[in-house]
Amino acid sequence: MPESKVRKANKATGKTSGKSSRKAPAVKKVEQEKLEEEARKAEAQTPEAIEAARKAEAKAERHRRLAVDRSWVPWVFVPLLVIGVLWLVVYYIAGNQIPFMLALGDWNILVGMGCMAAAFAVATLWK
Repeated sequence: MPESKVRKANKATGKTSGKSSRKAPAVKKVEQEKLEEEARKAEAQTPEAIEAARKAEAKAERHRRLAVDRSWVPWVFVPLLVIGVLWLVVYYIAGNQIPFMLALGDWNILVGMGCMAAAFAVATLWK
């Protein structure tokens, strides 16, 4: 039988004559990745995995919401700092003449420093 008829017969049956049926490494890698992906999908269908995925998604959503808008920080930071500095300046200059500052006594220092500390704490949130 001529060789061309043998090849045609083998093509029709899907068999190769004398050649190995090994696949290229790239094809093996793709098939391996498909198998691994199917295994991950099958593993992800367990109730524990579904719950863990839901919690991870909720945590990511919370993080996105919190990290999105920090435009309020300078509007809080600057006035707190100014109030703290002004409180101390007024206390040192005219504290004896203002009745509520006179009643607070040395606690005025804590009020002024507390406002400034709060301002710097808020400033750490600015991005």
